[in-house]
Amino acid sequence: MNPIAFMSIMLVLGGYFFIYASVTTLKNCLILFFFCSSPPSNGRNERGREMLSLVENLLEITPTISSGARRPFVMETVKADDDAKLGRGPSQPASKFIGNLIAFVLNLIGPKGLEFARYSLDYHTIRNYLYVNRTWGKERADRHMPSYAKKIVDMYDKNGEISQMLSNK
Repeated sequence: MNPIAFMSIMLVLGGYFFIYASVTTLKNCLILFFFCSSPPSNGRNERGREMLSLVENLLEITPTISSGARRPFVMETVKADDDAKLGRGPSQPASKFIGNLIAFVLNLIGPKGLEFARYSLDYHTIRNYLYVNRTWGKERADRHMPSYAKKIVDMYDKNGEISQMLSNK
């Protein structure tokens, strides 16, 4: 097993009980950090309280954090991902050293906590929007896309970047 591994997960327990969990493994040591948006002692319903009670002894409860600006990172990730999917990315991947260096810098300056969760949701919404529009066409995609997703896409398409990406199949 890799001596240093990092994983982030988001869970919904009992309705709106939201947990952002970071799991870090350092040489057989497991450290859990949970960021809760509501008091962890009371899930929203019986099922949530039951699920929480199963892991409560493993939790270290800390205040929710949120820092950094997600929006520039969302669009840069979408552009890089789209270029790679369309075969316009670099012909060779970055070396492991360069990849680790980029990851280190992004960890320092990128969004953290709830802002990272928002980054992930925005990125995946836009990525799926591009895919569905290219696969189904605009008219059918518009009929099936939920209103919250349209709002997210509109927020990032103010200067036409996403529309431009659709025209560059």
